[in-house]
Amino acid sequence: MKILKVRFQNLNSLTGQWEIDLSDPSYSADGIFAITGPTGAGKSTILDAICLALYGCTPRLNKITKSTNEIMSRHTGECYAEVTFEAQQKRYRCHWSQHRARKKASGELQAPKHEIAHADTGEVLETKLREVADKIEKATGMDYERFTRSMLLAQGGFAAFLQAPPDERAPILEQITGTEIYSHISKRVHERRSEERKELDVLQAEIAGMQILSAEEEQHLTASLQGMSQQEVEAGKLAAKHRTAIHWLEGIGRLESTRKSLQQHKSSLQEKKEAFAPQQNRLQLAQQALEFGPVYTRLDELRKAQTHDDTSLNLCRKEHPDLVEKKKRADEAFRVTREKHTQAKDEQLRTQPLINQARELDVIIAQNTQAAEETQKTIASLNKQKIDLESSQSKDIEQLEAYRKQLQELLDQMKSSQKDAELVEQLAGLSSRFDHLKSLHEQHGTKQLEIKESKKQVQVAQSTARQAHHYLQQEQKKLEDQQQKLTTTEHEYQLLLNGQDLNRLRQRETALRMQEHSLIRARELVATAHQLHRELTDLQRQSTEMEHKVKKQQGEFQEAERRQSDLEKEIALLEENLSLLKRIESLEEARKSLKDGEPCALCGSKDHPFASGNIPTPNKAEQELKLARQSKKKLDKDVSVLATQLAELQKDQQYNQRQQDQCTAKIEEGKRHFGEYRQKISTKIHSAFEDQQLAGELLGIQEEYEKELKQLVAQLEHAAMLEKSLVQLRQAHQKISELLSKANQDWNEARHIQEKAESTLQRLQSEESTLHVLYDEYFTSLQKDVEQYGVTLLSMDSVDATKNQLTIRRNNWLDSTRRQQLLDKSILELEKDIRHRQSVIEEKTQECSRNQEVLSGIVTNRDSLRIKRQELLGSKVPDEEEKRLATLLEKSDIDLEKCRQAQNKAHQDLNNLETKIQELEKSASVRMPQISATLQEFTSCIESAGFANEEAFLAACLPEVERSQLIQQAKELSDEEASLQARERENARLLKEEHEKALCTEPLEELQAKLNQVQEKQKELQLDIGKIKQKINDNNYTKERQAQRIQLIEAKKLVYDRWSMLHDLIGSADGKKFRNFAQGLTFEMMIGHANRQLERMSDRYLLVRDLTEPLELNVIDNYQAGEVRSTKNLSGGESFIVSLSLALGLSSMASQNVRVDSLFLDEGFGTLDEDALETALETLGSLQHDGKIIGVISHVATLKERIGTQIQVTPQTGGRSSISGPGCRAIN
Repeated sequence: MKILKVRFQNLNSLTGQWEIDLSDPSYSADGIFAITGPTGAGKSTILDAICLALYGCTPRLNKITKSTNEIMSRHTGECYAEVTFEAQQKRYRCHWSQHRARKKASGELQAPKHEIAHADTGEVLETKLREVADKIEKATGMDYERFTRSMLLAQGGFAAFLQAPPDERAPILEQITGTEIYSHISKRVHERRSEERKELDVLQAEIAGMQILSAEEEQHLTASLQGMSQQEVEAGKLAAKHRTAIHWLEGIGRLESTRKSLQQHKSSLQEKKEAFAPQQNRLQLAQQALEFGPVYTRLDELRKAQTHDDTSLNLCRKEHPDLVEKKKRADEAFRVTREKHTQAKDEQLRTQPLINQARELDVIIAQNTQAAEETQKTIASLNKQKIDLESSQSKDIEQLEAYRKQLQELLDQMKSSQKDAELVEQLAGLSSRFDHLKSLHEQHGTKQLEIKESKKQVQVAQSTARQAHHYLQQEQKKLEDQQQKLTTTEHEYQLLLNGQDLNRLRQRETALRMQEHSLIRARELVATAHQLHRELTDLQRQSTEMEHKVKKQQGEFQEAERRQSDLEKEIALLEENLSLLKRIESLEEARKSLKDGEPCALCGSKDHPFASGNIPTPNKAEQELKLARQSKKKLDKDVSVLATQLAELQKDQQYNQRQQDQCTAKIEEGKRHFGEYRQKISTKIHSAFEDQQLAGELLGIQEEYEKELKQLVAQLEHAAMLEKSLVQLRQAHQKISELLSKANQDWNEARHIQEKAESTLQRLQSEESTLHVLYDEYFTSLQKDVEQYGVTLLSMDSVDATKNQLTIRRNNWLDSTRRQQLLDKSILELEKDIRHRQSVIEEKTQECSRNQEVLSGIVTNRDSLRIKRQELLGSKVPDEEEKRLATLLEKSDIDLEKCRQAQNKAHQDLNNLETKIQELEKSASVRMPQISATLQEFTSCIESAGFANEEAFLAACLPEVERSQLIQQAKELSDEEASLQARERENARLLKEEHEKALCTEPLEELQAKLNQVQEKQKELQLDIGKIKQKINDNNYTKERQAQRIQLIEAKKLVYDRWSMLHDLIGSADGKKFRNFAQGLTFEMMIGHANRQLERMSDRYLLVRDLTEPLELNVIDNYQAGEVRSTKNLSGGESFIVSLSLALGLSSMASQNVRVDSLFLDEGFGTLDEDALETALETLGSLQHDGKIIGVISHVATLKERIGTQIQVTPQTGGRSSISGPGCRAIN
């Protein structure tokens, strides 16, 4: 990963927009550059911008959220950071930004935004915060923690990788070097072994729970099944016979019941016809009268119109005199109302000028009255204000005298305690001295307690040192004894192996076991194949026999189907012939009406062969049809039996073919598996898979393998026992060595603790003596200073009481001073208020006199105007008078209009009535001749139809609804009679046919009981048959599954053994076993890279791995005879050099995931001397040849002078800074 360009805006002191182009030739030419500037100028802010753009957080502030942003420059409303970098041969651009509401400095913070895009195309790859972090980690191979430990080393975190525990180093190494795959492999091996074990346990549990039947039980079930099946068939035949007989008897019973029902229906129909006879006569008369309905309707309409016009004419003639009188009254009313309207209008014109004058005077009078009332209110208000001011004035004068008396008393009291005034300035100093005195006293007591505790620690340290030395001597003797045992066992182990590698022997054992298993499986496959060949031969012979049977059965079935088709055609012709004969027999009435030479009414033929009585009888045709049907029924049964037999043969043939296919497939599969096992067997097999001598050859090879395997297992078991003993002895030796080292360390620590405790005791005793002298001197000095205030300081117990007493006296003096000031101020304010209030009282008195004079003038003018107003309208109100006259005129207008409308209506009504009388007289005279002509026509019609007069005609007429109902009833009776006759004939025919069958002589109840018994027996047999079949099927299925599971278990055991062996080597639940091994190698490589850099900077140290912890780091100190030291004991400068070499070692290691081509160092060089600093800079500069760029931030002057390429951060006014240097520019 290489940083190419950095852009940012408004971050800390770097306000505005800035860009740093690290692809500038100046950086690649030197390979190292410095970021310089005074403390607080903003150097580390440039590194913060890189972290912020990539990960949304900084080493100093962690995450930037909506609730807090301490990196945005003050008095700005937005900020952003953007980095363009190259990783995995691709260029990316990461942009982070945040702004306040409306981008104003006072706005509320908004949620930050983060995105990653292709730098070349500008295509945005992700914008969601979480997904952006994942995308950046995938592109760079580093998350935030790994980035700040291997590529950007911030202030305070430079030695983070060096000081990190092993578990935290592992993820960094995985990402930097791409070794995370080993952790996944280790976990997956552990998981796979567990999965295989579970699957094997499940298979074994399944086969343990499978129970199969013995051969005797199977034979017994098969015999029972055959016997019950035969009984079930016989029971089915008997039940079918009983059901046929029952159905025949039930059919005859239904036909007899139908015959009785038809007879009852026939009697009921006759009663209905007799009851309907009177209604039938009424219907005939109504049908005759219906012919003359139109003529009578026309006559009736003319009569009704003439009667209506006569009635209307009489009413109009009676109404005419009243309308004439009404017209006269309307004319008179209109004349009177018009005169009243003229008078009202004249009165309004005469009174209106007086009303206007009176209204003007009323306005002026009202204004004067209002002014007088306001003036009176002003005078009353002034008088009230004057009284309130005089009352307040008297109260303030009394308060002034009281304040003057209190002030005098307070001055007398302060004069008696004048010495307390000095405490206002001196008490703070005295309080501080009191506190210091208490502090000295407490320190002296604390030192005494520490001396007592230190003496106890000295005694404990001496005892611990003696015990540690004794334990060290014991462990040294144990180590010598253990070393002797280890040497003896190692010699025996080497003699047993005789120069051979144990892993090779184990591999040979594994290979022999796998080949032995392959031989066993191959022998099983050969035996199975020979058995399958025999079964296949038997199946092929059976298939040939079945094929001959199927062809014979198909010929018989086709012949039966042909005969069945011929019988169906014969039965159809016989049924059609019988139908024609029955139809001829039913046309007796029609034949009687036939005459020779005349056409038939039904068919139109003039030839009538059956008219003279030669009618063919259907008995012979029925007999032939019956015989044909019986033959067809028997043939149908034969066809069904043949079809069933043919289907069973075809099913057996298909089953035989499936068995052959399965045998062939199993043989081919066995041959294929045999080929696989043959390749796994190292010894060459000469016989082919089909040869009979193959089994003997395989058995001989297996015996050779077993003999070799037995010898190898005995040797490996002895070697494993010795190896286990060696491991135990080495572990014990290592444990004793560790205990010896720890005992030596404990002894040194105990001696160091003893010396330290003795030194501490001496120091504490000296400090206690010094504190005692200081306390006495300070107590004496303070006692002299407080005696001038009349207070005596006796001991430490009275210090707080004395301090409180002086504080109370100081506070009392300050309270008295404040009270004096308040009284002086109050007296001055009261004197000022009294003088001001007296002047206000005098002003109010003068203003009240002026308002009284104005009020007198207003009242005089108002009285004169009232007299003039009385002369115009008296006590009348102008608006009311004007309204009264307008209302009177408006009412007169309305009355006049009403009279005019009434007059017009009376004239109109009279004219309309006279017109209507004329029209009615004319209509009546025209209609009379029409009525006479229509009546004469109607009378002649009804007389010709047999009606005596008009009354008889009207009596015969029926309403349309009643007439329709009678017609419908007559039709229904006729249809019902015809249907009943047809049903009687059909019922008689069917009853005769059923009696002729004579299927049985037993009664229905007895047959039903027998059928129930047979069905119950058949049902029991079917249940027993089903149970036996299910048992047989379940047993067959269980045997097949058991055989399959046995094969699966054998195969699964082999798989599990392989995974178990692999798990013993590299598998673990947390992935540490293989990961630590692989990372230990990777760590070793990284240490090699780091040591090459460390040798350039220092010849004293070399980095080495800890033998017990694969990822723990130690150093070899060449200045102390190659002693191995922990990195935690290094000094600041030493830690910096080692950390720098590790960082460079990490950047030197490249994998498919990460390549570190940019490195940023923030501070840390201040711990180096001049020589070490020069060496470190030369080492960093040499990395230019690898294409790396190193950025350094430091205040060391030598470093700034040594590095030519610099980015300078210069402070400006107002806490802001600017950036200058190669590739640096401000963006406008």
